[in-house]
Amino acid sequence: MRCEHCNAELAPTNIVCPNCGTPVAKDVEGFENTSSIRKEMKRIVDENGKDILKKKNISKLIAFLNDYIPEYEKERKLLKRMINDGVLARLYSEKNEKTALMQARAYMHNELFLDENAADFVLVCFAHMLGWQYQPL
Repeated sequence: MRCEHCNAELAPTNIVCPNCGTPVAKDVEGFENTSSIRKEMKRIVDENGKDILKKKNISKLIAFLNDYIPEYEKERKLLKRMINDGVLARLYSEKNEKTALMQARAYMHNELFLDENAADFVLVCFAHMLGWQYQPL
């Protein structure tokens, strides 16, 4: 396994890269394809620009999910639901990254009744799209 930031070799037990300190991406429990999906989510932004994350482009973003992650139906449905329920818009509009992530996690858990693992999976994917670091609690 290699660091996504500096390409250094990583041991399976590393939680941060020993070379650059970047947190090592791990799959969220119950979502064994987290790493693959988050990379595809980031690719959507890289290939279509950050404007794809704006509220006015939500239908385009959802269509891209069908194109970029067609084989991950369970995860795609969850991400679509969270986009439609405004989680991504909340993250995108908040200036403070830590505050945005904490508020989004609380909203998903308390208002949308997602379990902790599902909320963490969504935040891992959305944070990566925004260029943020998020490590599940």
